[in-house]
Amino acid sequence: MELDLNGNVKVWAGGAVVASVQVGKTKGTLTAAFACASFAAGSPVSVNVYLDGVLLDLDPSGPGSSRTFAWPAADTNFIALSARATNQVMLDNFVVRKLPVSTSLVIEHALQAGLDGSDSAPGANPDGDRLDNFGEWAFGTDPSKADDHLAATSLVLSQPDAGVFRFAFRRLIDHLTAGVGYHIKVSEDLVTWRDAATEDETTAALPASAGYEAVTVSLPAAEVNGHGKLFVRVAAR
Repeated sequence: MELDLNGNVKVWAGGAVVASVQVGKTKGTLTAAFACASFAAGSPVSVNVYLDGVLLDLDPSGPGSSRTFAWPAADTNFIALSARATNQVMLDNFVVRKLPVSTSLVIEHALQAGLDGSDSAPGANPDGDRLDNFGEWAFGTDPSKADDHLAATSLVLSQPDAGVFRFAFRRLIDHLTAGVGYHIKVSEDLVTWRDAATEDETTAALPASAGYEAVTVSLPAAEVNGHGKLFVRVAAR
């Protein structure tokens, strides 16, 4: 992986560039996630790359954003992260973590908001609202400000007699790649909650929150019919 002097993030494999993305900046936090089943020759490796917490599209011609290559030899392979400059390169806070990549992205989200030290940990809540840093990242809010109201679920349409119940919430556009899931629970009394299956209806990118979208989902009619009242909550994990 390389962030070069011309503002490109490049992916190299076997000494050749296999992907190049124009990012318009020459510094930032570069996060690379490598997933493989083994280090045997020919074993495939999937790569996802993030710059300042935003997923880069390494394969614009395909449906996904990752690149895949195969180890050229058995147990003698290596992964490198580099940067190119005219006089010097600064590498700071270099960390290697196991997948999923969500922990690194949560911390990066907190660092981008100006937090550091223990305040940037996934379970920390320095702004004192109802979301810890993991929740702030998952729903696209600011971990340094008490703005958890932005993550509130919003009712779109409720027609109980017709079995219709639609609502919307914020989520990461590439949440599956990042290793986070959004789980819907329903309740009739705010005490006992049960999992509910939902169906995505529409999504719309949020211009003010890069990498996030508003998704509208609907509950199945069986969850709605016959209930005088119904409460919904969304949990990210």
